[in-house]
Amino acid sequence: MIRFSIILATSGRDSLSFAARSARVQMHDGDELLIVGGGEIGEMVAGLNQANWIDLPPGNNWGHAERNHAMPLAGGTHLLFIDDDDALVPLALDVIRKAIAEAPARLHIFSMIDPHGRKLPMVPKISQGNMGTPQIVVPNVAGKLGTWGNRYEGDFDFVVSTLKHYPEGPIWHDTVIYACRDYGQKAWLQ
Repeated sequence: MIRFSIILATSGRDSLSFAARSARVQMHDGDELLIVGGGEIGEMVAGLNQANWIDLPPGNNWGHAERNHAMPLAGGTHLLFIDDDDALVPLALDVIRKAIAEAPARLHIFSMIDPHGRKLPMVPKISQGNMGTPQIVVPNVAGKLGTWGNRYEGDFDFVVSTLKHYPEGPIWHDTVIYACRDYGQKAWLQ
């Protein structure tokens, strides 16, 4: 059975509640939401969304330290990642679950709407600037997870370092599962 661990790193922004809710309303039994950081706001939002709260001081590197800390604590079969100012789009977890069921041992990369309204990836190619944190869904297998870098492009570092353990490469999906900032909220209004 596929069980998602959804890791939501936060600095405690007001948008955290919407990001968490976009995941919580789509989760199935056995899935878990881990909210990492955010102080009192993180703790409150975790409580309202039946999430596990991991109290961590800000890493000050776009949530990458928080993700590195949370991955070994995740109990699901597959890992997903959300930023606290964005959202999963409606039905995203159903789409992901169906795709994972067909190839559960592979790394999957889905599409997203970036903060500028562009669909990423622009082409199915591993390259910096062509992908973001939430597009990646990876089996939760110790020893086969990469590391999030300490720079803005740390999500790219995670993909590259994880793909070293997957010589067959990722499975690309054209379906949009995630939208950044206002685009995430707009997806729920349609």
